[in-house]
Amino acid sequence: MEYQWFITPSMTWSLIRGFKNIIDNSGNIRKDLNNLYYAYYSANNFDNIEDMVINWNSNNVLRPTRFKIIKNCVKLLKQDNEISIAYLIVPTLLAQIDGIEQEFLKKIGISRKEFIDNQDSDYESAKLIFLDVLYESVYPGGSITHPINFNRHKIIHGEFLNGYTKYNIIRCFLVLDFLINSYIESIGGDYK
Repeated sequence: MEYQWFITPSMTWSLIRGFKNIIDNSGNIRKDLNNLYYAYYSANNFDNIEDMVINWNSNNVLRPTRFKIIKNCVKLLKQDNEISIAYLIVPTLLAQIDGIEQEFLKKIGISRKEFIDNQDSDYESAKLIFLDVLYESVYPGGSITHPINFNRHKIIHGEFLNGYTKYNIIRCFLVLDFLINSYIESIGGDYK
């Protein structure tokens, strides 16, 4: 998390090895990780993103309306646009992440407060993603653990315009990948 990137369950071993190699050997880790992730996920006109999203649907984990919204973000991403598509895609995906997180917590029978306060190590990875990455702290006004330019609240409400980047598009898809795969792993059933 220190370098604003993380590993998700569906990542290829070659990408994970590239991640580890950069961490172990790079002089400019953040820049090299940005380039690694973007190169991988944008290759062949974002086919790796599209394949990841199609795989989520094959597991029957997203409601059709959510899948349609996310798939439309992929279609927009794949178009050759002269506009900054991050201004459209990032807040749209953040809203989907927010909704999926709430539905996920409801389905497993835990409130957000219980989730935050829970000391169970099974939740540590999820807490790191949702609290440190999306909210930048455990409680409003709390100290930032890992300063990151990917704060859900500031991006959605237009308080942080630097959050609309090609890298944050990839981060949104990675958070979705983490959430959906975590759900499949922990519940072993339909997300719907």
